[in-house]
Amino acid sequence: MIDIDRVRDDTPGCRDLVHLNNAGCALPPAAVLDTMVDYLRAEATHGGYETQRERAGQLAAVYDSLAVLIGAGSSEIALADNATRAWDMVFYGLRLGPGDRILTCRSEYGSNAIAYLQQAARTGVEVRVVGDDASGQIDLQQLEKELAEPGVRLVSMTHIPPRAA
Repeated sequence: MIDIDRVRDDTPGCRDLVHLNNAGCALPPAAVLDTMVDYLRAEATHGGYETQRERAGQLAAVYDSLAVLIGAGSSEIALADNATRAWDMVFYGLRLGPGDRILTCRSEYGSNAIAYLQQAARTGVEVRVVGDDASGQIDLQQLEKELAEPGVRLVSMTHIPPRAA
């Protein structure tokens, strides 16, 4: 079980506020912050390539640690700079073409929607937007109908819509 008080105490940003935007910009705990600052200082004094070579074992250990955390093999772990880049790598790796369909929602992230439209233009995949119900949530009846049709290769629904400007 996670000791929430210990985690909050170990995360400097949690001392003065309640931070709920963890989907794309979680506050790092002190150990992560210290490790990153230490690494950047090493790069500043020794160079990026040299630091990477010197710390190769430390960097490789991240894959092993994450694998243990989620019950996977280290070869099954992939890391990316950010969530959008990770999503792009997976999405653009899909083999989509004519007859394939992508189902999305009205509140999809803009970068995802652009990627869908690019793939539609390149490959002929069809993009369908599932509408909202009267409460503003995804229309489950329409989604069910769309899923019953052949060719659905990807369902991408934003679980928390982006905040309106």
